Amino acid sequence: MDENRSELSTGLPELTEEQKKNPVSSGAVQWTDPLDKPEQTQQQTGKLAMASVLLGGAGLCMICAVPAAAILGTAGLICGILSGSRHENAKTLRIIGITLSSCALAAALVVFIMHAALLIGSENAGSYYQDIENEIGI
Repeated sequence: MDENRSELSTGLPELTEEQKKNPVSSGAVQWTDPLDKPEQTQQQTGKLAMASVLLGGAGLCMICAVPAAAILGTAGLICGILSGSRHENAKTLRIIGITLSSCALAAALVVFIMHAALLIGSENAGSYYQDIENEIGI
């Protein structure tokens, strides 16, 4: 009756002498290391999406150096597209990266066209201004 009373009062069965001496190895108590981290499912981080954002931003910052902006924008666009195909959990970063990279590529193209137009225009600029001077009589 005393055994039942102790079992009822604590809600746990009473331990044998072997279990009292070594409760972990006897299986009476389950021990967990407090420093162990609980098991977590591996979530894919948005490393490629973040790289896309950084490369697109760097491409926009380097817009005066057209080849660098084009290379960075292309690399950012590729990273953004690849992050989508790998199903990474960074949809917003992926969209921002693709947008920044596309803007960097478009701006690089516009600056390239402007440079080309200025170079072509500068070859004909001398004769254009000479014709105006002749008409005015300077």
